[in-house]
Amino acid sequence: MEKVRFLNSQDVYEGEVSVCGNVAAIRFAHTLPPQDVLTNGFELLNENNGIVQADYGAYTTVYRTQEEDGMLVAFSNDGSVYTPPVLPEPEPLPQPYVPTYEETRSQKILALSQACQQAIEAGLDINGLHYSYTEKDQINLLDIAGAVKLTGLPLGYHADGHSCTAYSAEELTELYTRLAMHKYCQQTYFNQARAYLKSLEESEENKAVVEAYTYGTPLTGTYLATYHDMVSLYHAQLEALGRTAAGNDTP
Repeated sequence: MEKVRFLNSQDVYEGEVSVCGNVAAIRFAHTLPPQDVLTNGFELLNENNGIVQADYGAYTTVYRTQEEDGMLVAFSNDGSVYTPPVLPEPEPLPQPYVPTYEETRSQKILALSQACQQAIEAGLDINGLHYSYTEKDQINLLDIAGAVKLTGLPLGYHADGHSCTAYSAEELTELYTRLAMHKYCQQTYFNQARAYLKSLEESEENKAVVEAYTYGTPLTGTYLATYHDMVSLYHAQLEALGRTAAGNDTP
């Protein structure tokens, strides 16, 4: 343990002294000198006879007092004081991207198109059995409908999860017309929903309307009227096909 005496005081303090460049630090063992004593430089005394063995009289500036260790004081001999390092400003968090009105509408129309396709392929329950209507099913039933229209004879087909069995020409025609009608209704609904969304003028209010729109939202106004008109036309076509398949071309 070293002995330290400040130049304006006769008191002797015990502590550990370390020097680095223009800074000398003392970690006091028992007592911290008053503030007005600290700024007058100090001497390092021989611990046995009290003779001055090192002169630190130029270290008159309190360089730093450690907050976490109140007994440790550093002094400078050139008037410098400790400057805490400047921490860099934290990088601002990236703001979430906000889609434009056009992007929002395009994404919504794409989502509706996908929902439409899923609804078509899901098919229907017909006469207690379920029939999917994937693209492959659509091709098969179209071929079958064309065959039975010409021959009026039975053909094999199967419901979901069931093995292939014979269906009469009338049964196959019913399957085809109902599933084809289902597909046309879904497509027509999507087309009118898309036309409605495209008719909306760009605004924050309409952006919220677009974002909230879901597949199956009821059509209104001219879009509902057009839907009914188009579906009626297609229904008439399918009825005519059914009469032709049954060998009756008269209304």
